[in-house]
Amino acid sequence: MALEIIKYDDRLKPTGDKVALNPNWVIRAEGLPDEAVRFAEYFGKYLTDPIEKKGRMSPGRDALTTTQLRNFFSEIRRIQAKGYTKNTSDFYMLKPKLAYAKARVGGRNRIRDFVQGLTELINKVIDSEKPEVSFSNFTKFVEATVAYHKAYGGK
Repeated sequence: MALEIIKYDDRLKPTGDKVALNPNWVIRAEGLPDEAVRFAEYFGKYLTDPIEKKGRMSPGRDALTTTQLRNFFSEIRRIQAKGYTKNTSDFYMLKPKLAYAKARVGGRNRIRDFVQGLTELINKVIDSEKPEVSFSNFTKFVEATVAYHKAYGGK
């Protein structure tokens, strides 16, 4: 699967294998839309770097590990438990933590795309008029990505 993370540019249905990330998903007052959950499925699978071995799909060398994803998601859950408004500085710190994770593994494609995508979403939450709602949608998106990553064999 050749998935390329591209910035959303007013196309709900990108052509070919390109699946667009729409940062505006996180600012919707109505909650996370279906296309965001569908993108999370593609994204979670993509992050496993799926390759076929002996007739079965396995994570490739470039895959994000479940541990890497869970560490990031655990930090989001910690912020959520304490309340977004009381922990905005911790939320802002997610961007440098993502940059550190990327540098630590040498910026392989999957981590680079993960960092790029989540940084766009984080920026949208920060600039949002209703950051609590946006943070909630952001959390749901990351949760869906983690779930699909595991469902597609993330290790």
